[in-house]
Amino acid sequence: MDAVELARVVLGRALDNFMRGLGIALLVLGTLLVIFITYVYFSVPLLNPGFPVYVQLGTTSLGLWILFNILFNWWYCYSTSPGHPSHEKGKYAPKMCHKCNAPKPLRCHHCSVCGKCVLAMDHHCPWMANCVGFYNYRYFYLFLVYMCSGCVFCVAVISASHPIIDVTFYGKIPASGRVMPGSVVFVFIVTVSVSIAVGILLAWHTYLVMSAQTTIEFYKNRSRRGARVHRGEVFVNEFDMGRRKNWQSVFGPQRAFLSWTLPTTRRRDGDGETWGLVRGQVV
Repeated sequence: MDAVELARVVLGRALDNFMRGLGIALLVLGTLLVIFITYVYFSVPLLNPGFPVYVQLGTTSLGLWILFNILFNWWYCYSTSPGHPSHEKGKYAPKMCHKCNAPKPLRCHHCSVCGKCVLAMDHHCPWMANCVGFYNYRYFYLFLVYMCSGCVFCVAVISASHPIIDVTFYGKIPASGRVMPGSVVFVFIVTVSVSIAVGILLAWHTYLVMSAQTTIEFYKNRSRRGARVHRGEVFVNEFDMGRRKNWQSVFGPQRAFLSWTLPTTRRRDGDGETWGLVRGQVV
């Protein structure tokens, strides 16, 4: 091994170790931020105490439901293994992972941070301190849904209960003459920023679910599509079974409207190694 290769290996391992440490730090930081916002909601409070009791109870109940789902999906995405190849004989694995020195099934990719191959790997998420893959993708997606919903909820509550727009953007003094609590302004700015960022990410992953792609596959498919177009051919994503079936592949068949949003510990159907293809084959 020459000096350049040795330096590349050392830097790669240092980066992987940094990402592991960063994941735990961001997980703790995010949890503390959620706890702080919850504390401000009840202590300041964010909701105007002058509202009718039924409005306060209904709004707070909705907020607690969203909070529960944020923490539930966050924890399960962190603690659930994304899935790793079984290396069983008879499984269809067209490639070999040279880092694991083992067969690599379809849609499987090696994560250098985790040091393992991950089934249907989407990406390694520092905020989850885990890879997002076959078995925990549902929790990741629902975390995005409820985190975005929670931020929008806080923005709506603050806007309805405080002259936050005038104070934050126009520097106006409230008619009451009372100073706006700094914690309220902080929560408002944070939740507006996070709702925009997470909302964009949620829209992106909704597209990926509907089109039966992971983030890694999207970029690979884009290059393949370009190559096919250049040759005058048509590119077909062989895993795309249609929006309904693609959605059910992740969330399972749903009998009731929006039942996919409910918290569940039910394991995702399938093994993450064999896939139905648009041409009717199963590999």
